[in-house]
Amino acid sequence: MMEMINDRRVLAIFRKIKLEYAKQAELVAGGAEVLGQTLYSELFFKKATQRYILRTTVKKDWLYLDKELILATAKQRAEIFNGRIKALTPLVLVEDSQAAVKVIMDSRVLSSGLVVLKLQQANESVVLSPTNLMLFLKYIKHPVTLTEV
Repeated sequence: MMEMINDRRVLAIFRKIKLEYAKQAELVAGGAEVLGQTLYSELFFKKATQRYILRTTVKKDWLYLDKELILATAKQRAEIFNGRIKALTPLVLVEDSQAAVKVIMDSRVLSSGLVVLKLQQANESVVLSPTNLMLFLKYIKHPVTLTEV
């Protein structure tokens, strides 16, 4: 299966700025050991400010604490990320060329040794350090706001 275009862009940026990463095949029951902490993301829309917010966390329960945010629709996601996406992670922000999305990250992410982020290709993830994830986001002009949970 060919890599999707944003996967190629992400990995090209990793190489360009010399970030260390590894690819990991999709895990199946009884499969290989997970190399790091899986991160969860969700895209929200804040009506009061008309801003999009990508919240990323190590725990799914953190995503829904803010009552001012509503989940972005599939149409809104498609407009920001240039079409249909298969996995919503901070890596997909490479498609947000207008920097319409603000990134808010659970500060617990920084204490993870390695983090696992799903690629758009159906059966692969990328594993990297939280520091390298922050460097990538800074490089693509999506600075991160850390939030204590």
